[in-house]
Amino acid sequence: MADMTVCGRCGARPWAGAIFCHACGASLRSNGPVGVSPGQPSRPFAPVPPAVSAVPPSFAPPLDPRGVSATPAAFGTPPAPPVAPPGLPYGAPPAGYNPSVPFGTGAARPIGLAILTVVEIVIGIVGLTVVVDLLYWANVSNYYQEAEAGLDLVMGLAYLATSVAGFAVARRLWSMRPEAWIQACLLSIVLIGFDVLSVFEWGVTGLDIIGLTVHLSVLAYLNLNSVRGLFGRPPTTFLQGPP
Repeated sequence: MADMTVCGRCGARPWAGAIFCHACGASLRSNGPVGVSPGQPSRPFAPVPPAVSAVPPSFAPPLDPRGVSATPAAFGTPPAPPVAPPGLPYGAPPAGYNPSVPFGTGAARPIGLAILTVVEIVIGIVGLTVVVDLLYWANVSNYYQEAEAGLDLVMGLAYLATSVAGFAVARRLWSMRPEAWIQACLLSIVLIGFDVLSVFEWGVTGLDIIGLTVHLSVLAYLNLNSVRGLFGRPPTTFLQGPP
């Protein structure tokens, strides 16, 4: 028995290879491929699987103002409060001093420290003028072959070094770096020695008196306990007033 197709409209069974149904005239092309056995069921249409909902992204918990992740109380204990930093070995630190950083904060900078920074800059500028003057006299003494030429040259180079150091100390004082305290003290002591040597060499001048007054005032201010505390120095009884 030859294969036959089945008409989808009337159910007639034309011979295999027919294009139109002999009973109703319907097209057999849309009814499936020609030559399919009537006992072979057509392939069922596979249903489209439902779309799987995406898992919503998980977000990190909000941050606590202290920088610790805040978790609900049902899932754990609240974050512990921040631990206070240890105090200085010489008692409570002064206002604005933070031992965790190499220098103090800008809010703790007193007006006296700003004035001291300007004084150190002026000392450096005055030192440069002294250098020019000493180099001039060294040239004159060398021209006349006098013995003071070598001393003038050495003192000029020494004042040049202290002038450069004065500018560097002024910057460190403004930044409130701990090492600036001892550097400023040493610079004032060295300049006091220069003034004393100048008095023995060329006599007393007005610049020497002003220099001694300024450098002694700088040492007195740096040794105040409030200023020493800003640079992490221990308190002292030197040059301190009555309690």
